[in-house]
Amino acid sequence: MVTIAGPRLKKVRIKNYRSIGEWIEIALPTNAPLVLIGENNAGKSNIVRALTLVLGEMWPGNHNPEDHEFFGRSPEGIEMRIHVEVEGIACPKGCNNSDVRQFIWKFCKDDDRPCEFRFEATSCDHTYMSNELRGQLACMTVGIDRDLSWQLSYGSKWTTLSKLMRRFHARLIEDEQRVEKLKGFYGDLVETFYEVDEFKDFADSLKAATDDFGGNLPYGLDIDFSAYDASNFFRSMRVFPHLDGQARAYEELGTGQEQVLAMAFTYAYAKAFGGDGLVLVVEEPEAHLHPLAQQWVAAKLQELALEGVQVILTTHSPYFVNLSRPGTTVLVRKNGEGQASTVVQLKPAELVAAVQAMGAPETVTAASVGPFYENSATNEIKAGLFARACVLVEGPTEAMALAELLRRLGSDLVRLGVALVPVGGITNLAKWVRYFRAHDIPIYPIFDTDSAKTGQDAGKARVARQDLFGALGLNSDLDWDDFVEGPIGVHADFAVFDADFETALRARFGEEYVDLEANGRESFGNAKPLIARHVARSLTAPPEDPEQDPSAWDSLRPLGQRLATLAGGTDSGAPAP
Repeated sequence: MVTIAGPRLKKVRIKNYRSIGEWIEIALPTNAPLVLIGENNAGKSNIVRALTLVLGEMWPGNHNPEDHEFFGRSPEGIEMRIHVEVEGIACPKGCNNSDVRQFIWKFCKDDDRPCEFRFEATSCDHTYMSNELRGQLACMTVGIDRDLSWQLSYGSKWTTLSKLMRRFHARLIEDEQRVEKLKGFYGDLVETFYEVDEFKDFADSLKAATDDFGGNLPYGLDIDFSAYDASNFFRSMRVFPHLDGQARAYEELGTGQEQVLAMAFTYAYAKAFGGDGLVLVVEEPEAHLHPLAQQWVAAKLQELALEGVQVILTTHSPYFVNLSRPGTTVLVRKNGEGQASTVVQLKPAELVAAVQAMGAPETVTAASVGPFYENSATNEIKAGLFARACVLVEGPTEAMALAELLRRLGSDLVRLGVALVPVGGITNLAKWVRYFRAHDIPIYPIFDTDSAKTGQDAGKARVARQDLFGALGLNSDLDWDDFVEGPIGVHADFAVFDADFETALRARFGEEYVDLEANGRESFGNAKPLIARHVARSLTAPPEDPEQDPSAWDSLRPLGQRLATLAGGTDSGAPAP
């Protein structure tokens, strides 16, 4: 793990920019990627746009925002602000002990000077921003459209290869002796080219023709192999795909392979210059990659961050989420269309305080809370962080079967943005209730009463339920029989099955359920989740009129309606085929 003492991004604060209304604030971790997650259209890309506006290629002082860039889509009475807190940059005026504290970009249509771009230092009043000062901390954004052939060309001065070449050139010309040596090499090279008679004739004819055609125009055409100007020493460098030692065309690459190679090139770039004030932003690094490739890219970006490069990601893939370092994952959310984007970023001490307020033991510490959750997490649990709301169930049986049962009742949880998340048993429910609630993600736990258990097993189940009740803010002395008057009990904050999921459904659906289970065992053996899903798909369909609903389905309708409310949606209750 490396800590770089050069220019660093510490924090970004944004107000009234696109989907962001009131101030949001995001701190950059050390030696770990900052990962922005959330639903589509939550505002992740707008955070990236704001950072790129201040630290990207274009000069922020020339940006004249369009109406849709203002929160509320109107500039009237709106002051848009982006503050970027930095460290490791000295005041350019040479003030002693005065470091640049932050870059400030502001736009307000009503001001005499609508656009303002300046810096603040700790102990001086200098504010003039220059390209030289701003360039000490550069933001390299790898967008979702990673066109490898374009990025590895000189089609624009903003392509990745063009930027890389300029950095190489800047380092090269720091050594005057090396420059003179290269000029000598290039001089010899030019003399060799002119030994080709056809080339010499062409060069002489080109000069004569441009003089003739150009008349008194100041510019003509000439041939230059010296490659000595502000950006040309490395201009002949090319990067190309190869296979079996032979160069290949970019058109031969599949989309996924092109994405991997683009990420590999970006990785090498960042590794070479990461300590030189480079912030690497990658939007959706999982795009077009299969799961194993996603894991590989996630590991390489983590490795890059451990070496001191500042990495920021937006993603919809759980492979890029690491819970071991609270504060490295930022949840970006909206409470509805037209609402402002908000962020939740809990540092270790803040997460400890949040879960302990919901009954977590005092033995949970800032040092242990991250590894505790990461070691217990599955990709299904991490995927729940991307959902609008989560239904926490004990295992895969409930997750697979409930999704089918509720869909057939007209409550399609996928459409509602609700994730069914198996947590690995009732003993794990309370801790994930605390974690999701701490991050403001609506949750709804569903669990078994385990009323058929006896002895030590019954005691463990009771302790787990008491822990869960405490996490939900209920009286921990309550027991299952306080909430269940039949096989299925649906309540505002949770639902229960007595004595377990299968037993409760057998009690409601009777012999049909039992027969379908037997049929499922013939196909799936003892795989309970597959059998339960088979039964859920095969049961006689519910009637279209809920008022004529037999008891087998009617006790499940309230569950579907409650989950639709949890997600902020509505549920017609119309059954699916």
